[in-house]
Amino acid sequence: MRRPSPGKTRGHRALRILLAEDNIVNQKLAVALLRNQGHSSVDVVNNGKEAVAAYRAGAFDLVLLDVQMPEMDGFEATAALRALDAATGMHTPIIALTASAMKGDRERCIDAGMDAYVTKPLALNELLDAFERVLPELAAQPANVDEGLSIDWDEALQRVDGDRQLLAEVARLFLDEAPRKMIDLRRAVALREAKTLEHVAHSLRGSASVFGAEEMMSAAHELELMARAGTLARSDAALAYLERKMVAFNAELARFAGAP
Repeated sequence: MRRPSPGKTRGHRALRILLAEDNIVNQKLAVALLRNQGHSSVDVVNNGKEAVAAYRAGAFDLVLLDVQMPEMDGFEATAALRALDAATGMHTPIIALTASAMKGDRERCIDAGMDAYVTKPLALNELLDAFERVLPELAAQPANVDEGLSIDWDEALQRVDGDRQLLAEVARLFLDEAPRKMIDLRRAVALREAKTLEHVAHSLRGSASVFGAEEMMSAAHELELMARAGTLARSDAALAYLERKMVAFNAELARFAGAP
C-alpha cells in the first residue's frame, strides 16, 4: 500500500498521549514521530508506576505502554489503569509497545486488557494503523493519502500454481461472500456475541490469507483476539478499521477479477 512519505502527516486531530517507556532512545524516537504527526501533547514517563500516577492525574486520549519496564511492567500497569477505568466508567485505549515478536505475545497483550500491539523499533505506519484500530473517530476520517491496499499477487498466484483464471474465480467468491460476512461481524459486535465474532473474523482472516493481504489479515485477527479474550470494549473501533481496509481490498480484488 502506498504510505505517507517521511514528514507527511495523516489528517487527524491532535491527541493527548501518555507514553511509558524506560529507554531514552525509544522515548526520543516515539516523541519525534508523534509530534511530526501533529500530536504535540505527549507526556513521557519512565515506568509503570509513573504511568499510573500520570494517568490518575491527567486526561489522555491514548496510552502507549512499554511491556518491559522496571518497578512495574506494562501488564501490571494495564491492570492498574483498567481498575481506574472501572471506577470512572472510562476506557482509554492502551497500545502495547514491545521488542518481542514471539508467538502468543499479541494474545497475551489483548488478554491483559490492552487494545492493540506494536513492535519496536517503532515504525510510523504501524503506529498510526494501531491508532486507527483503537480510536473509531480516526478510522472514520479519510486519510490525506491513497488508501489502496497492496495484495501480494505473486504469493497469491503461487498458491494456485500460477493459474490466473482460478485466482480470479477465488477473488469473485470472496467478493460474493464479503457482504454477508460483514453483516455477521456488525451484528456480532453490536450484540457483543463473542463466539460468533471470533468465528467470522477467523474465517475472514483465512480468506484474506489466500491473497497474502497482511493488513486485512491483521485487522481481522485483532477482532478475533478481542472476541477470544472477551474484551469487546474496543470492538466497534476495530470493526470500523476493518471495514475501511475491506473497501480498498474489495476494490483491488474486483479490478483483478474483472468483477462489476
